[in-house]
Amino acid sequence: RDILGGGLDPSGRFFSLPAPTKNELLVFDLEEKKRVAKIATGKNPRPDPGARWEDPEHGWVAAISHVSDDKLLLYGIDPKKEDKAWKVVEKIPVHYSVGHLAVAGGKTRKPYGKYLISMNKLTKDTFLKHGPLETENHELFTIGQTPAKLVDQMPLGPETHYSQAIPVSLIAKKAKLTYTDAAALPDKQPSVQYDYAAKE
Repeated sequence: RDILGGGLDPSGRFFSLPAPTKNELLVFDLEEKKRVAKIATGKNPRPDPGARWEDPEHGWVAAISHVSDDKLLLYGIDPKKEDKAWKVVEKIPVHYSVGHLAVAGGKTRKPYGKYLISMNKLTKDTFLKHGPLETENHELFTIGQTPAKLVDQMPLGPETHYSQAIPVSLIAKKAKLTYTDAAALPDKQPSVQYDYAAKE
């Protein structure tokens, strides 16, 4: 009853699974069929198996977001690094109520992304008793350094679930052109003319 999502480490051997109402993350060794760690998290953890990368200082890490908190937790997922494996190695401040996370290639055995996208859930504004409904920001972090650094943010609508980021080169050869190249368009673009003086 207390399980939500979860994901494998790049080796495919270890599976992490959150317990949101207990504010814990459980890690299981699928080969030995046993639990190997229980990690204390923030409020209402929501791990995303797509947010994994090789950190320059901590080695392989995974990020976990929280529906009811304002930080991401990074925990080590490389069992060869016993001092960091299944332990929180870094905390990243983010907007309150982050949902899913994305790193390019995050679902592959060797994620290759250089940036982490933290997506909002609109929870805070949805439950305010007054004021307009405003979107929170999606936040972009560079993960090629420790600690990760916020490099951009943009107000967007609610997160897209399990978003993925991949290079265009992986799909460009198989994609069909569904738009016209801007260079091929006529000089005079279609437009709408408004006659404000007419007042009709």
